[in-house]
Amino acid sequence: MPILRHLVLGVGLACFGVVTFALLVRSGTPYLLAQVIVHVTAVTLAFPISSRWVFGQDDLTWPALFKFHLSYSLQLPVAALVLFIGVELFGVATTLAQLAGMGAATVVNFVGLRWFVFRATQTGDGPEQSSGPSSVSSTLPAGDG
Repeated sequence: MPILRHLVLGVGLACFGVVTFALLVRSGTPYLLAQVIVHVTAVTLAFPISSRWVFGQDDLTWPALFKFHLSYSLQLPVAALVLFIGVELFGVATTLAQLAGMGAATVVNFVGLRWFVFRATQTGDGPEQSSGPSSVSSTLPAGDG
């Protein structure tokens, strides 16, 4: 079920994000800049995992990567706004406010990914399959492994 896989991936990335955010803030990085750094890094890591494991698509293309980042670009302002409001208006600890922002942004993100990036048709109990063709010329280079 894609939503459960999305949540599992999200929890893993949240753990990565919280640790990285805390390390950056402790090292003197301003908390909003730390949020941007964590966001961009996590999105880059999430693309191949989300494409293959969550939505069952193997075509890692440049257009899909662009749409993935575009969808996640909606998540960053939501997370940053909740972070800012929590810290500046309510005096919440930065890490706790960041967690609240990630939770709010996750809802926005799944909807964007499901309907904008990985439009697919359900084919039974397995992962969803792509409903469109992929272009070999626009395929991202494969990693070592």
